[in-house]
Amino acid sequence: MLRISDITYANTALFLESAIDIAEYYGFKETKDAFVSHKKVGGGNAKRIDVNKVLFARRDEKPLIDIVHTCADYGLGSGTKPLFLWKEGSLLRTGGAQYATLELHAVGVRAAIAEAILLAVTDAIAASAGIERRVVCLNSIGTSESSARYTRDLTEYLRKHIADVHPTLRSRVSKDPLGVLTRLVERQDAIAERAPVSMEYLNEEERRHFWDLLEYLEVANLYYELNPRILGSRECWAHSLFDVCKIDAENETLVPFARGGRYDTLASTCLGAGSSAATVTIMCEVHGRSEVKRVKKNKPHHIYFAHLGPEAKRRSIPVLEMLRNSNINVYQSLAFDHIGEQMRLAKRLKVPYILIMGHKEATEGTVLVRDTLTNSQEPIVIDALPGYLRRRRLAYA
Repeated sequence: MLRISDITYANTALFLESAIDIAEYYGFKETKDAFVSHKKVGGGNAKRIDVNKVLFARRDEKPLIDIVHTCADYGLGSGTKPLFLWKEGSLLRTGGAQYATLELHAVGVRAAIAEAILLAVTDAIAASAGIERRVVCLNSIGTSESSARYTRDLTEYLRKHIADVHPTLRSRVSKDPLGVLTRLVERQDAIAERAPVSMEYLNEEERRHFWDLLEYLEVANLYYELNPRILGSRECWAHSLFDVCKIDAENETLVPFARGGRYDTLASTCLGAGSSAATVTIMCEVHGRSEVKRVKKNKPHHIYFAHLGPEAKRRSIPVLEMLRNSNINVYQSLAFDHIGEQMRLAKRLKVPYILIMGHKEATEGTVLVRDTLTNSQEPIVIDALPGYLRRRRLAYA
């Protein structure tokens, strides 16, 4: 977790308030506000998961139950339009220290852009807090078929080396091998280093999803490392799992302050087959004031950012981060794939300007700025975009 002595904020509340502002810039809404336009379908129709029957391998897995139950209450599931949520977690304690959490969730987005947005927002939050050296540590366990093969081989490996497994973990090897390996990794046990690697079991489609995520991180200039020992329960996770770490300046060790991944398996169990969701939980030491004071900021939105094609989508995140750092507010729909639905949304929002990045613009490093009143447009070099928009008085104070 982040310690107050490591960041630029005097107390936990200031850090969380800044983090929430950044998340909301990227379209995340507080959970209670996000469901205002939805109607409850009734507790009787919403499937419930018995927490006592889930084998939790990580501390951040149990809170996911609350989110999927809330989505179920409002009838959200397979085919749901993309929904980006933020939620303050309860104050927790570990190793004698108390910490607060901020959960970010992307629900209804099957593509790797979900994880990419979560990681980009987390990186922006850390950067704003003064964490200069950061790294994303990544792994993938694939979907149910490949993770089942991996778990089978992992179980056989642990049974073969059962004498080397800590006595308190031996009884769990058969029913919870991933949980056992997670504990062995935490203990820095040598047996964990020789265990099978989940990424070697991925099929072609799962590898494509993972490579898509890595391409997003590379284009966004987010430093990452592959780490096969980032694992979690198969009853929760699918595809990617990750830790976001601060690199300690003194000894070059990695200190995790956020962790998450894609929890399609848990979402599908509660919301119906084909449901998808991803999350990241950011952890910060409790120091001084910790209660967040939310003040509604009516920052004007005069711009909608639209993208066309996979290359433009990949290059959209660094453009949005540049605009955020320049105090230029924009609407965007990075989770959408088709330009038509984006333009329809821009029309409903009645914005005077639309920024359009297609494949040509993405490869040339430009953006089309369209005036919706005259329907005229002109290409602007990306680096010159903030200055151009300021001259149009489209930045906010």
